[in-house]
Amino acid sequence: MDERTSKSAAGACDPESAERTLIYIPVIHTRADMGALSEAIQRLKVKKLGRKGWERYVRLVNKLWARIEQAIESLALPFERSKTKRQLMSVNMSGAR
Repeated sequence: MDERTSKSAAGACDPESAERTLIYIPVIHTRADMGALSEAIQRLKVKKLGRKGWERYVRLVNKLWARIEQAIESLALPFERSKTKRQLMSVNMSGAR
């Protein structure tokens, strides 16, 4: 998270504010996210990167997720009033508001 994101997210915690703040966090999927495809993806990555390259990639993804978790926790967001992209998409798809 950069300074701009942290500043804009501060307004999201203000219960008096009528504004909504979008906090965009790009993600990289872990092996667990890939489910049944994880072994096939790992084989392809090892073939492309080599064993050490694959291990480095896994370490970097794990570090990224640790930093994402830390950044989200530091924002002190009102999660009871927050929505994920998936939740917003399901509302839009059903036509409900």
